[in-house]
Amino acid sequence: MSAQAVRFELPPGPAGCGPEEFFAGIWWPKGETIAVELPAGVPSVAGSNWVLAGSRSPLSAEKRLLVHRDDRGGIAFRGYIVEPAVHGWCDSGDVLAAWWDRPPDPPNGTFSVARLDDRAGELELVVDTLGIGSLFYRIWGRAVLFATSPRYARLPGDALDGVAWRLRVSGGSVMCDDSLVGGIRRVPAGSRVRFPAEGPPRIECYLPGDLLRPVIRPADRGALERLEAAFARAMRRCCALPGLRPVLPLSAGHDSRRILVALLDLGVPFEAVTMRIPDKRGLDLDARYAAELSARFGFPHRVLDLPTPERYAALDRDRRLLMHGESTHHAWIMPLCSNLPSHPGLILDGLAGDVLAETGYLRPSLVRPDVSEKELCDHLTVRAFEPLFRAPFWPTREKARARLLEWIRTLPRVLLGEWLFLLTRTRREIGAWSQRLVPPGHVVAYPYADLDYVRTALEIDPMAKLRQSLQGRCLAAFHPEFEAIPSNHRVPAGARRSSLARGRILREKARVRTLDSDVSAHTLPERLRDVMPGRHRLLHKAARLSAPVASRIAWWRNLVLEMLVVEQAAQPAWRSADGAAPGANVRSGAAAGRAAYPGSPDLSA
Repeated sequence: MSAQAVRFELPPGPAGCGPEEFFAGIWWPKGETIAVELPAGVPSVAGSNWVLAGSRSPLSAEKRLLVHRDDRGGIAFRGYIVEPAVHGWCDSGDVLAAWWDRPPDPPNGTFSVARLDDRAGELELVVDTLGIGSLFYRIWGRAVLFATSPRYARLPGDALDGVAWRLRVSGGSVMCDDSLVGGIRRVPAGSRVRFPAEGPPRIECYLPGDLLRPVIRPADRGALERLEAAFARAMRRCCALPGLRPVLPLSAGHDSRRILVALLDLGVPFEAVTMRIPDKRGLDLDARYAAELSARFGFPHRVLDLPTPERYAALDRDRRLLMHGESTHHAWIMPLCSNLPSHPGLILDGLAGDVLAETGYLRPSLVRPDVSEKELCDHLTVRAFEPLFRAPFWPTREKARARLLEWIRTLPRVLLGEWLFLLTRTRREIGAWSQRLVPPGHVVAYPYADLDYVRTALEIDPMAKLRQSLQGRCLAAFHPEFEAIPSNHRVPAGARRSSLARGRILREKARVRTLDSDVSAHTLPERLRDVMPGRHRLLHKAARLSAPVASRIAWWRNLVLEMLVVEQAAQPAWRSADGAAPGANVRSGAAAGRAAYPGSPDLSA
């Protein structure tokens, strides 16, 4: 039988920053023959019914890879686990041993892993507890494509997912386990997606029961001590990852300050770096108070200034490309990523620290234990956007709510509001920068996402967190000398607007102007009519001439423009020589469903 030929092509890369870190692959049932062609120079490994491609580290002498193989099969691994202490840039033998000889159960870390078992003939995709590790997949005939970014799983003829984009605009982040492109799904948090040699695919939640059904305890002194001890353990585990030197992005907030305290207590050499960014009030807090901490406690610290508006806008174009529309947060992060050290760094990110210590939805009605699915769905599908959604592109509110409710019903029943925020805003919007923008060779670690810390934090009464931040309470109780220095939680009276505030305004104008220019260069008037009603098109035109108008409508306009850029910039990563999908399409059912947590209805069948 002649082989069906398919080709993997690297999507366009960023122009102004370094290479993108990724892995991607294809798997198909044994007994079928597919010839996979790869671009020259792309590191890869292959088996009889699979191919893996991925980045190479430019920072280690060994030029290590994210893809590995031995006589048992192939492993693609990005991120880290702490027991055993292995990360994606470790020696191939250590990675293979960790995932074949003694796979952790449940795995503790933040990671994306694909296991291609030659003995069983199956593919398994796994991500961490909160699903921060970025891993997407799709069905292509009888083959399965998977990648750390949806950019590497696109096919000719792909269309935007209107429901996913509607929820993205109204809810503030990508909802469910969708991508923004039809047919591409994200591996659910705390789950394995299995594609067996025979039979339908399965989605399995591996999270322990005490995490899904915690016993809620008061926020007393004992709770603070347990939380502090759990965080100290999490930091020791992160810092034990081999061959990496810690780098701390230090702000004026509590999350990075607690990481700083732990690093100093452990006596681990590290470097702190801060971007000088005035906040929305025009106050320069991060650089000021980070420098004060450095002077007081004697640790290496650099302050980085943002580039010119023109350079800032050019870097933001790269950010948009790499994010693929999935986040608008941390637009300022690109200069920091280009100033990371030239040795393998352990980037310590404070993601989820504020949510687990203060709750995500700062509204009692959404935090209370008996909050209903409907209340949460109403919050994420507000009617304020309805006039925008009257354009032809947008699906109905009922269709969007139905998809959202279907997914919400799979989440843990206990602390439903907490889980919903963690798996949307935290996972898909805030956490995206460190998953998509950090260049190859570094490892981003998330001590607040440590399995034990998450378990301990979820046991504390969320209503108490609304009244007072546990981060601040832990600092005051155990490290008062660090809590005494002001923060963005406790700004001194009389703090004055920084002279840098004007630069912030100019950079934001340049960023949005470049975004608008990129859309205008490629978008036909008919497409604008598809995505914007008449009144909104008039406001869009007015925003090009008036900065105040652009500022007032940025909450919807910028996201719609990002959507159009994703549509325009789409280039298939995979093609077949004859235009047909590999094999007959017999696998389109179960894997397109939602992962069900224990105690939730199984919607994946």
